[in-house]
Amino acid sequence: NLRNGQSCTFTVTFSPIATTVPGDFGAWVNAWGTADRTGDTVFDEFSITAEAISQLVLSPTSHNFTGTVAGTTSAPFLFTVTNIGDLPVINPSAVAGGLWTVNTNSCATVQPNSGNSCQIGVLFSPVATGDFTGGTLTVGDNPGATAIGALTGTGLSRANISFGNVPFALTVFGGASINSTGVTRTFTMTNTGDAPSGTL
Repeated sequence: NLRNGQSCTFTVTFSPIATTVPGDFGAWVNAWGTADRTGDTVFDEFSITAEAISQLVLSPTSHNFTGTVAGTTSAPFLFTVTNIGDLPVINPSAVAGGLWTVNTNSCATVQPNSGNSCQIGVLFSPVATGDFTGGTLTVGDNPGATAIGALTGTGLSRANISFGNVPFALTVFGGASINSTGVTRTFTMTNTGDAPSGTL
């Protein structure tokens, strides 16, 4: 009940039902009542608009670093960061914990505006052999514009080449005539490690 010269306040809350569809959201606020004495209806309205918040997504959403020798560092894997919201994200941070580290972040210079993308490079450095899980890559610095990716990896033992138990007698080639085909002996090499040996 407002008399002449009086005022009141009210709040409007914006609760979008979809954050993956960029664009503006619009609405009307209406106010009406019955005027004193005359009984006439008084009415006023105004419009409001709001933008969807910025939203970052990672592609892919996870990566498994396989074939990395324990005590070494993998080649970098590139995640693509895309902003599917309406607002730009300024200098988003990129953090990977544990055995994973961020080595490149083009998002620090190429800021992901709506629809734009940039790349984050991640390295894996296993300290032992076996499977490692639970790593995360976090891009962004606020709840409205943060993307999280899952990181896993496997640490391998180094290649270990062995000739096995070769009897001494087999290592003696004996005499051979000049220009003859000579004496042939066959040896077997075995890799007892996890990682491939490469060309021998």
